Amino acid sequence: MKIYMHSQVFPPSVGGIETVGELLLNEWLNEGMEVKVTTDTPGMTTLDEKLPITRQPQRSDVLACTRWADVVFHNHPSARTAWAPILFHKPWFATVHTWLPCYQSGGMGSLIRRSLFKSCRFLAVSNVIAGHLPKERTRVLRNPSRFPNTSYQADQVRDIDVLYVGRLVSDKGVDLLVDALAELAKEECFMRTKIVGDGPLKAPLEAKVEQLGLSDYIEFVGTQSMDQLQSFYTAARYTVVPSRWEEPFGLVAIEALACGSIPIVADSGGLPEAVGAYGRVFPNNNATALAEILRRVAKRHTNETSAQCGEIKNWLARHEPTQIAADYLNVFKQSL
Repeated sequence: MKIYMHSQVFPPSVGGIETVGELLLNEWLNEGMEVKVTTDTPGMTTLDEKLPITRQPQRSDVLACTRWADVVFHNHPSARTAWAPILFHKPWFATVHTWLPCYQSGGMGSLIRRSLFKSCRFLAVSNVIAGHLPKERTRVLRNPSRFPNTSYQADQVRDIDVLYVGRLVSDKGVDLLVDALAELAKEECFMRTKIVGDGPLKAPLEAKVEQLGLSDYIEFVGTQSMDQLQSFYTAARYTVVPSRWEEPFGLVAIEALACGSIPIVADSGGLPEAVGAYGRVFPNNNATALAEILRRVAKRHTNETSAQCGEIKNWLARHEPTQIAADYLNVFKQSL
């Protein structure tokens, strides 16, 4: 099968869409699929020195790739390149990683985009996302995890109490976590915390932590490699995902669980769906409620996941990259 993948963002850019795109691509190549990739992200023109990637493509590039392909796949829908599969009557699929404004609001711009996407079959990353899309041409295919099910180690010695992974922006709620930790510190309850990521809130939050006298307990470590990130997950008792905005899925929560770190997530979008019965949930945008959960877990000295090891592995199997990529291929084949 010849697959043309267009991903608006792609490595070396860092994020959930980029991660999923690269995982699917590698699995499809391993299965012997022919794949051509275009992306708006600048960078090297090859992936691991084996697959040519056309970056910031011209219309002629999109035209040639679409004509060549059996199936067109958008790693999140792109209105800018939607004309090509329509022109050539190609089967066209798009993973929907987040909310599409054209299906949430009116206006001429939304009408035009809905018209462009009319022949696209949507693959939503969660039931929450599927709920705002046209039911008759939407199905749920969950995101793959970078860390395999075999990463799970319930009995790992963990010297990080709390881990945060994500962009340091208001929408992600990292300031709520700092506020919750500060509330606990007033009670002489200190939790060893690492904050992974970068963003505009990094400098003001570092200054706030220093002012509170918590620099010995809360460390900002910046963006990390995948290997280092996995080591942080494996060393963390709990991973907090305090997003204010309605998260479409919750890849960080799944990655944490895969490494035996219990997710504590906001009641936001697809986060509760992602963790199921294997995480803690607190009311969205509520630092006090988050502090209460952290207060309770700080008193625990055993790993909560040990008794549920088998169940958690079964839950994580839904996100195994080889199986998810195969599910995509089965959907594609049904259109040919």
